Amino acid sequence: MSLRALAALLLLCWLLPLPARALDPDKVFHHYVRNTWSVQEGLPQISAVSIAQTSGGYLWVATQAGVTRFDGVGFTAHSPDTDPALPHPIATALALDASDALWVGTRGGMAVRRDGGFHAVPWAGAGPAPNIVSLLVADGVVWAASAAGVARVEDGELRPLPGIGATNALLQVDGVLWAGGLDGVRRWDGQHWTRTAWPGNEAPLVYGLLQVGDEVWAATARGIWVHDAAGWRTLAGADALPLLFLYRDGDGNVWGGGDLGLVRVRPDRSVETVPGTRDNGLFNLFGAFEDREGNLWLGSLSNGLTRLWDGWTRRYSTTEGLPDATVWALQPDPAGDGIWVGTNNGMARLHADGRFRLAATDNPDATRAVRTLFVEPGRVWMGLRDGLVMHEPGRGTTTPPWAEGIHAAVMGIVRDRDGSLWVSTREDLLRWTGETLEHVDASRGLVGPVAEFQITPRGRRLALTPHTLLEFDGHGFVPAPEARGLPQGVRLHGATELADGRLLLAGEGSVLLFQAAGRWHRLDTDSGLPRGTAFHVIEHAGFLWVSSMHGVYRLPIADLAAWGQGRIARVGAQMLVNERGMRNGGQQGLCCNGAGRSDGFISGDTVWLPTRDGVLALDTTAITRNPVTPAVHVRQLQAGGQPRAPGADGITTLAAHERDLTLAFDVLSFQDPRSNGAHYRLVGYDQDWQVAGPMQRDVRYTNLPPGDYTFEVTGSNNADAWSPAPARLEFVIRPHFHETLGFRLLLLALALLLVYAGYRYQRYRYRIRQARLSTLVAERTAALAESNRQLEQASLTDPLTGLRNRRYLARQVPADLDYYGRHAEAPMAGRVVVFALLDLDFFKQVNDRHGHAAGDRVLVETARRLQALVRGGDYVVRWGGEEFLLVFRPMGPEQALQLGGRLCHAVSDDAFDIGDGHAIALTASVGLSAYPAFRDAGGEPLGWEAMVELADQALYHVKRNGRNGAAMLHPTATTRSGTLLADLQHGVDALLRRGELTVTHIGCGEGGDAV
Repeated sequence: MSLRALAALLLLCWLLPLPARALDPDKVFHHYVRNTWSVQEGLPQISAVSIAQTSGGYLWVATQAGVTRFDGVGFTAHSPDTDPALPHPIATALALDASDALWVGTRGGMAVRRDGGFHAVPWAGAGPAPNIVSLLVADGVVWAASAAGVARVEDGELRPLPGIGATNALLQVDGVLWAGGLDGVRRWDGQHWTRTAWPGNEAPLVYGLLQVGDEVWAATARGIWVHDAAGWRTLAGADALPLLFLYRDGDGNVWGGGDLGLVRVRPDRSVETVPGTRDNGLFNLFGAFEDREGNLWLGSLSNGLTRLWDGWTRRYSTTEGLPDATVWALQPDPAGDGIWVGTNNGMARLHADGRFRLAATDNPDATRAVRTLFVEPGRVWMGLRDGLVMHEPGRGTTTPPWAEGIHAAVMGIVRDRDGSLWVSTREDLLRWTGETLEHVDASRGLVGPVAEFQITPRGRRLALTPHTLLEFDGHGFVPAPEARGLPQGVRLHGATELADGRLLLAGEGSVLLFQAAGRWHRLDTDSGLPRGTAFHVIEHAGFLWVSSMHGVYRLPIADLAAWGQGRIARVGAQMLVNERGMRNGGQQGLCCNGAGRSDGFISGDTVWLPTRDGVLALDTTAITRNPVTPAVHVRQLQAGGQPRAPGADGITTLAAHERDLTLAFDVLSFQDPRSNGAHYRLVGYDQDWQVAGPMQRDVRYTNLPPGDYTFEVTGSNNADAWSPAPARLEFVIRPHFHETLGFRLLLLALALLLVYAGYRYQRYRYRIRQARLSTLVAERTAALAESNRQLEQASLTDPLTGLRNRRYLARQVPADLDYYGRHAEAPMAGRVVVFALLDLDFFKQVNDRHGHAAGDRVLVETARRLQALVRGGDYVVRWGGEEFLLVFRPMGPEQALQLGGRLCHAVSDDAFDIGDGHAIALTASVGLSAYPAFRDAGGEPLGWEAMVELADQALYHVKRNGRNGAAMLHPTATTRSGTLLADLQHGVDALLRRGELTVTHIGCGEGGDAV
């Protein structure tokens, strides 16, 4: 490595130090990932003056509309209206003791939350309960600072200490209580208060106290003061803002905030001041708190709740002096003097101090939009929207005479090993030899526009067009060896040479092409890539780092070979930065941009990228998965619209009529709550774990039968780390009287009594002669009814096989499907009604060779075998000729194809007796369909006739592919359900070729194989 390159590497590494566990002390504040919750997100009021987290993982926030519990999805508010034990609607302070009881200070006294409810803490002093300003729990004692002085909780009461006035802050150090207030700080030794001396005896107003090592720090109206063995002194550099609190996080940062902004004192005592602005919302700050995942929360009196976490990016934009936020190109300086950046408003250079400086202002070209850059020692080439200029530091910006005729957008600039300069524009590929400017066109083998021209690390000169890849051989362009076998239909726009010499091509529409085992393979969203056309691809540390239209992701290089060999179904791409706030999408922020070969580079372990909001620096070593598994709770069971509490045995008992219920649960991980996942099941009802939808935190069950149940739920955080054990809630639904054993016995006795009474009544009738006429009429009426019934049954029954016919199915199936649809939340959820159309293979040969009588015997025997396979509630219908239609009641989708195999075997396993001691072997083809079709595709569900048509198409697919098997059509993401039936009239093959349907096909005795 050259000295200049080494200097550049050291500069960039200096710009991005390695992060710490939670909040990197060396990061500039606005580089942290920041999110805010206020009334728009459900916070009951715009204030958040105190924050605490229970051992169960919930965050509690004190607001001016009571105290609220936050689970990452929503807020549950508590105020005197909902909990009368709270003495005042304005909550001012929170503290947790060792038993996890939450102590709440308000403007009218105190309360404590334990055992799931709030309890008042009576005031034992004179007059009304005071305004509680702050709380302290130390050595098992709860202390309160208030307008009436200092008090502590004794025997369930809040009792004041004598001898001290209004107090704002409390701290206990080595058993000594420190109290800050209007006249500085006093200390309580258990008997007396002693005032600490201040320089000049001018004690400031103290709002907060904090122990840092052997020192006591105070937040005052004049910044931070520090007390050590020599007394009080100001902390250098931390006196710019008045402060209302101090807080120390797990990384050793001390945070102080107040009305005008935020102060951070790093472990090395360096101070960063962040003034509050309308953009950052850091004013009227009242408190800070670090949760168990290392997130730092800030509370504001007027801007709600703000969460900070380290992340793995830094962004250098207009805040650092960039002339325009939209960046198109960036390149490191060969001399190690920063990074050259092209924007919509000229070029700037990012220096080691993290600030931008304009490259030049002496020429109007210097403020034009710069689309691409090429940096050489002492010279920077700037590709503009309509030309090419050259910048020489210290000399200014000029247009070389040979480039004055270039008026198209310049997309790439590169120096060849022979000294010539290649310039690619939207219209032409140009080559400046040092003497002449050549237009490289079809006469040199270049056909069509050039999407990208580059000279690879191995010295290859490649021109990528939208449809092929060309290589310059010194005289002209010829097809590159890799151009053979390129997939059709992909519009190419970028190429990357990997370390092993293989090429990776990027195409429009989230497509990457790579070579493995001598042929090209295509990756897209169906195979695991995130959405977004790729701008730039960088190979580093076993990954491909890809900037795209929608963000930045990384892809393990090993996944390319594994996917190409069919060893994995999807590649493991991980989104790191995204614009759309997607689940598991890493950090949200404006991304990405670029043109030509200057749309990103890597230096050390840092990837630098142009974006629509400045320069993005992504530290590849700082990407860590959240290791803290979420806490999971079953929050509530509701039946009849009312919450139900468990009994003394921990089991909730529901009345016999309470069959419809809602179970609510929480998954507590706050780094990215929208990416938390959940699986749940109702043991005793659900067969398998169910997947909760995004942000879903409750589930409803209807018409549950009586019995014992256990609801279980487990959750995952944004790194897919799952809770080690599920949260559980047990409940019992009592039976109605008619569902008990006693009722069944009573019903049996009543039936026997009715039988006996009927017998006695018949004997009585037979003894009365006048009843003979009535009996005769009744018998004839019954005979007529039976005749009508038989006629109706004959109209609905196939006379040969005794099976139901089409007329019966057309009358019965719509009602059944309607019933299943109305009960979709109960037995139908995730289940399907299966239609199976079975056709005997080569049945015509039976009639031709053995006669129609033999054919009839085969049909009757087939009907008998099919009836033996079905359950009560299933239908077997003779559909016509040798075709039979079976309709199965709801079952799991995975069982459908198994049915097809069973139906095949019902025909093929045993020979058919056709009389006279002869038997023949037959096979059958089965087409399957499932109702509702295309549950995830949207639109109105297809009717039963459509199900038969789908089964018929699947049947003919089996016929065309060897018979003696079963097949089932499945939707894909591109299936058009609205026109599906019309499309099927032209045959299913076209839909399969276009990927609008897939088919699963098995032969008898084989497993399913998706085609």
